[in-house]
Amino acid sequence: MEASEAGFTCAICLDDLPPPPARLPCCGSSSSTIQYCADCVAAVCRNGVGGVGRCPTCRAYFTVDSAGTITQCERQDVCAICRQGRLIVAEHRGHPLCDACHFGRAVPLRYECANCSAVQHIPHPMYRYQRTPHEFGTTSWACHRCGDFTMWRVAQADAARVPAADAPESWGRRDEWLAQVRAQRTAPARGRSPALDFVFVLSFLVSAYYFERYLSALLGISLLFRNELWEAFFLAGVAYERRRRG
Repeated sequence: MEASEAGFTCAICLDDLPPPPARLPCCGSSSSTIQYCADCVAAVCRNGVGGVGRCPTCRAYFTVDSAGTITQCERQDVCAICRQGRLIVAEHRGHPLCDACHFGRAVPLRYECANCSAVQHIPHPMYRYQRTPHEFGTTSWACHRCGDFTMWRVAQADAARVPAADAPESWGRRDEWLAQVRAQRTAPARGRSPALDFVFVLSFLVSAYYFERYLSALLGISLLFRNELWEAFFLAGVAYERRRRG
């Protein structure tokens, strides 16, 4: 997709757009023949595991912050899980995680042992070493049943859970991944209708008058953060108070 002074065609959404295209730190230059729009680049990260996206051209890792700034993951450090010096793409409770441990922890999958056919969870994306979803991979891991370091393949029941963005190119899921990104890009922003806001404000006033103050606090938090978990706490508190007073 060639860019020009008049505009460019995004290689993901295929829309003809005015310049400038998004500038990916890894391979996005003004002379690149493949260009992406900022909305699609942000959608790549939203579609990625834990907000970490991969460049559709070179597969480098990057993130996009709330201001739209694109940052390539270049930090090298010792991963807190595998204890290997690797490229760090995320953190868990302040501890650095490499891309493999980040994906393995975020998307735990079951794998089948080539030796004894045992199925166990492995906190590592062993699917990366499989040429196809049905073939055993080329990297070993310890089996809990037979005790050997053997080859593995993702359990067929879990194969569909392998993120399309991280599946090996030989699996042929690139089009599926880009379709997911397009769907993320065009999905309407999540929001609440004014009518529902009115209902919750009315509920706040009623709870403040009839029920304990903690219910009002819970509802206030739910309205402030638009968080369903706090709303669930509030509704559970209302149900509890009704039972207690009944």
